[in-house]
Amino acid sequence: MSAFHLKIFYFFVSALRLIRASVIVQLYAGGILYLALGSCQEVLPSDSNASWISSIAEKHDTLQEFPDKDCKKGSRFEGIKEYGGFRDDYAFARRKCDSRASTDPDRFTIRACTYVTSTCRQFGKNKESEDWEEWAEMVTSAAAPLLAERCAAGDLCALLARLCRRRPRAAPLPALAPPVRRVLTRNVDFARAPNGRRLVRDYISALSAHNSGSSLVRRFVEVTHGNRATCPYPRAAPNLAAVALAALDDHYRDSATPHVCDESEEEVLCFADILEHMCEYEDWLVVVGAVLQPVPLCAGAMSCPRVAKRLGKLLNALAHDPRCAAHACVAPARAARLCPPSWLRAAAPSDPLLALPNEELCQIWGDMLGGLLNCCCKRKSFLQSMSKQLPDFVLVALTAHPAAIEALCLFLEWEVTTGEQTQLEVIATLQGTELGQKYYKDLCERQQNLQRLQSEGGPRRLALPVRATDADVAELLDAGALGNLECLSLAFTSVTSACAHHLIKLPSLRYLNLWATKFGDSGVQLIAEHLPKLQVLNLCETPVSDKGIEALSGLSNLRRLNLNSTKLSAEAFEVLRQRLPHLQEYDIRYTEAW
Repeated sequence: MSAFHLKIFYFFVSALRLIRASVIVQLYAGGILYLALGSCQEVLPSDSNASWISSIAEKHDTLQEFPDKDCKKGSRFEGIKEYGGFRDDYAFARRKCDSRASTDPDRFTIRACTYVTSTCRQFGKNKESEDWEEWAEMVTSAAAPLLAERCAAGDLCALLARLCRRRPRAAPLPALAPPVRRVLTRNVDFARAPNGRRLVRDYISALSAHNSGSSLVRRFVEVTHGNRATCPYPRAAPNLAAVALAALDDHYRDSATPHVCDESEEEVLCFADILEHMCEYEDWLVVVGAVLQPVPLCAGAMSCPRVAKRLGKLLNALAHDPRCAAHACVAPARAARLCPPSWLRAAAPSDPLLALPNEELCQIWGDMLGGLLNCCCKRKSFLQSMSKQLPDFVLVALTAHPAAIEALCLFLEWEVTTGEQTQLEVIATLQGTELGQKYYKDLCERQQNLQRLQSEGGPRRLALPVRATDADVAELLDAGALGNLECLSLAFTSVTSACAHHLIKLPSLRYLNLWATKFGDSGVQLIAEHLPKLQVLNLCETPVSDKGIEALSGLSNLRRLNLNSTKLSAEAFEVLRQRLPHLQEYDIRYTEAW
């Protein structure tokens, strides 16, 4: 940029420090637009804008005649106010800008936003002056159209964040909304953008400081997501959730125990509202659940009743979502630690971290458990991992919650509980409610049928016809004793993973053929836990994937395995071979591991 351009630039900067009123917006905008044009080295012919440049230079000389210290702001303003022509300058620059932007919009936007950043750095040096906030508001409002076209740099984010902190109610929120949304939606590495995170956080705080703060915060989340069913910006949800969690952690990290509510919490409750509003969108619910799965909140935040109330609504949304990726977020994540944190432990009624009424805690905990049992966690290994929380199962079952009662029945049926005293306690809990008595009666009938089924007798080998279904398998097992059954072929039948609950009643089974069936991962996981004597397993042309195949590592007696034409990966197969030392024959043709 030439020396004359710099002279014009600092003329506008000095003018902004002298005058007030709406003309300041036009003057600053005109300066930015002119500099954006002049910096492109392709300025329009001099005869078309010579008069305008001459007018700018004349006004610059006139402004220099006003004293800086001896004259009050009022007289300076009146002197410049009488010296008109600023509106004409802005109109001229606007026309030139429109012409330039239409021919080379990308280049124009980049240049213009660069000068916005430079100008903000310039006035940032004077931010301790008494009228800094007012001046910054006007500059931000004028630069709003340009800020909406390009991501704000770190220095500019820091200055805009300071403006939101200093004057939350007076900050030009509509002008700041576009750069804030761009920081959220276009920032791939949010961890390395501290100023951007600070801008988003302070902007949300400024929104909540208004009288209609709650509706403004909800509207901000709505606009950030967009009006489509799925947000077009994959980074928006994790970035926004990270800002909300960081704000809550900063406020409650050093809070006293037990928690005492105070007025300062009003400033951070909006971030708990952010998490709650995000769960209203199906695509964002899974993202928020994944971010919250390791329970990143400190104990102080969860001990606040007002924050806990909002988290309770979030957990309720996760528990009732039918998608496995959503409700699985309340279960412990896979980690190197023996007892990784989870919301099933944080909201445990026997020793809760979440400050909610006991009745509400029992309902939420039972709903979370029900969502897991109805999907992917109705397995012996899951109940074994939760055996230390047996008091929570008992407390929730006494409220007649069906999920907890069903889980206690599974504790008895699958012999998860050890010790006569523990089993008697579980039985007493089941008999303590009317619903529990019904479940326990059904359990006793199943146990009697199981004893009859596993009694000695029946064939050693059995093959079902091609048209057999899950119902046929159930009917077969109810027909009589099958204690001698060692080989069962369901090849080319229509059975699915649902029949696994019947197959696990045959603990003597050594050979199982499921070739060309619809037996999936959930069924494989179940038989791997309950059929330890299995030696031969045929899963050829079944829809099993690595998720189910990894569970086969628990079958230590397995010697022959057919995984032909499955979704087996090379990595999963190598792990499986290492964990099955007795495996002698395997078929992995037409798989990735072949």
